[in-house]
Amino acid sequence: EYLLANLYQELAMEQKEAKNMDAALPLFTEALSRFAAILSTWPDSKFAARAQYHKALCLEMIGDYNRASEEYVKMTYLFPESPLVGDASIRLATYYYTQEQRYDIAGRIYSSFQRRFPTHEKADRSLFMSAQCHMKQAERLLDDYQKAGSKGVNPAALVKEEYLAAVEALNTLTEKYRETASVGLRAQALYWAGDASLRAEVYDQAYLYLKRTVFEYPETEWARRARGLLLQEAKVFEELE
Repeated sequence: EYLLANLYQELAMEQKEAKNMDAALPLFTEALSRFAAILSTWPDSKFAARAQYHKALCLEMIGDYNRASEEYVKMTYLFPESPLVGDASIRLATYYYTQEQRYDIAGRIYSSFQRRFPTHEKADRSLFMSAQCHMKQAERLLDDYQKAGSKGVNPAALVKEEYLAAVEALNTLTEKYRETASVGLRAQALYWAGDASLRAEVYDQAYLYLKRTVFEYPETEWARRARGLLLQEAKVFEELE
């Protein structure tokens, strides 16, 4: 039954990749029905965790993001020891980031994933996304305050806290995953650590991260951006030279 369900899912994915959702939808529906049958008939079988994960994935593929997120959450609770929990967590975080734009929730999931699965192949990227969530949340706090006509409690302290949390995550990425993260990801992490430090008005730290980007990864796009930011903020940094 699992093999049949998986076959229907693979056929559906082929049609989706060919941008033929009319053909993909009934195949996804059949796969969903079979994965659900496995879970109800054989809830303790060795295929149950995989069926739960692929049920959620099928729902995501047909655009039913709310139900997909519920099934990913269910996956983490019902099958906490499954190696697929990590993948489910990442997809759940991505849902909150892209669909709900709940950067606070997405950030917590990404961060929790990295702590729980520090050697996972996506752990470094998860840290990067956690940092991006903190930066997005800082921007949202500022936007909401400005849209309210700068009335109410000034969020400056919370904004700075979010930017510094982003820096902490990015610093962990560059140090902990120095040997395993890609050059592009490390360069990007250093640049954004500098950018976030600048926004938090920790200028000596910002200067250091931007200079490191230039010196350690001089041929990258992020080094070019770092040089531009150093030039743009030259007056801020001139006393640090």
